[in-house]
Amino acid sequence: MKRSLTISAAAAAVVMWLAAPAAAAPAVFVERWTQHDEFLAHERWDTPDEEWCPQVEFPVRVEEDRSGMVRLHTRGSSPHDGASTFRREGTFTNLDNGQTFSFTTRGMDKDARVRELGGGVLSIEGQTTARTSYRGPDGKRLFRDAEQLSFTVEINAEGTPSDEDDDVKVDFELGGTDENGQTTGRNLCEDLVGFIG
Repeated sequence: MKRSLTISAAAAAVVMWLAAPAAAAPAVFVERWTQHDEFLAHERWDTPDEEWCPQVEFPVRVEEDRSGMVRLHTRGSSPHDGASTFRREGTFTNLDNGQTFSFTTRGMDKDARVRELGGGVLSIEGQTTARTSYRGPDGKRLFRDAEQLSFTVEINAEGTPSDEDDDVKVDFELGGTDENGQTTGRNLCEDLVGFIG
């Protein structure tokens, strides 16, 4: 079973922060965010080439609530330094019987090094750490995972750092990953059948 991490909201926000010259940049910038999503799994994840979880013969509603906070400040000689915390709660509900399989992820991203490469291109080296717990229909914890990964992203702000819509990701590279989890080797589709089928 593999989950996706939210990779560096802080890295994205630092691009926006560059709208002000470094000398005029605020000492601290804080932004809180929330997002809700709800959909039927087969409608969102089925593709013309592949059916989502063919062994799941019941309709599954997926709900996700995400929230977090981005904090940017100056540190030492670096004019831009960011970190973010995030929380992600999700449920998979069998609409035939009302049974639910859920997870909660808590984590943080930290920009370890931000460099201006010239021509509006930023190089951001960062690290993400997260812990996830999974619960069955009775609310009892089934599994727990911990993960840490490093990454480097290069972003071209296209000359307008305050406008995220025209940013172009030049390069993205995952570094080392350290996983310690009870879901390694598990299959989400099979778990849905086993726990809420």
